[in-house]
Amino acid sequence: SELYEPDAPPKQITLRLVMELSLTKAELREFDAETAEGALQKTQMLKTIRLDWQGIGEIAGLEPFESAETLYLQANRITRIEGLESLRRLQFLALQMNEIVKVENLLHLTELGLLDLSKNKIAEVDVQQLPESLSILNFRGNACTEAPDYQSRLRARLPELEELDGVDFKKEDATSNLSRNWNAVDKTTIEEDLPAGLSAPEKGLAAYWKRAEMQAGMSSDMKERIEAYSIESLGNTEDFSQRVEAATARSKARREANPLPVPKDQIP
Repeated sequence: SELYEPDAPPKQITLRLVMELSLTKAELREFDAETAEGALQKTQMLKTIRLDWQGIGEIAGLEPFESAETLYLQANRITRIEGLESLRRLQFLALQMNEIVKVENLLHLTELGLLDLSKNKIAEVDVQQLPESLSILNFRGNACTEAPDYQSRLRARLPELEELDGVDFKKEDATSNLSRNWNAVDKTTIEEDLPAGLSAPEKGLAAYWKRAEMQAGMSSDMKERIEAYSIESLGNTEDFSQRVEAATARSKARREANPLPVPKDQIP
């Protein structure tokens, strides 16, 4: 999308704006050729809404998009989280680089797996306003992250949280467990089996990588943790989209296990 003019008045969300930004050119032509009823059905079936970099000042007008699972609203002028009441299927919400000061109006989003509120103006987080379904959360660039109990409060509130501000808790926990188990090992016995002539640092590294020979005596759970950690560390960085897909898959599984009730006016 083109960057919005900073001096221009805030843009309003309209059905036309949503469809122009969220559909391909071919899909938009098909949408324009639809009858009013057909256009409404396509609107109600839209899964991904793109409204980033538009200079939008208020979240409103999204009522028709009841099937939306992904909503991009980053880099706008939004000051308040609101207008999401009809998006009960939402799993991915990008609100970074706005002017939001408060976390609110999210509890009805029981399928939400990812929430990005980085680079806003949030001084304090009311953790009770966050849906417990969140597994990926980002508050980087907000003053709230400087609170001493910031991380502990969020982890206590969100049982499924796997990543906070870019920190992968699964990898962090695996590293911690690996370190604790390695420190408990008698390294002298291992180093005695290594080739002669190695320096102390070389012996330490060689003994560390010799851990594979010790895994037979470890629990199966620890083997899995070490293997997982080793595989992840080889890549240095894990692809963000894969984490999003994983969060989405978990959300879908929860939705299938606990489907939302059908409104009375939609029961045949």
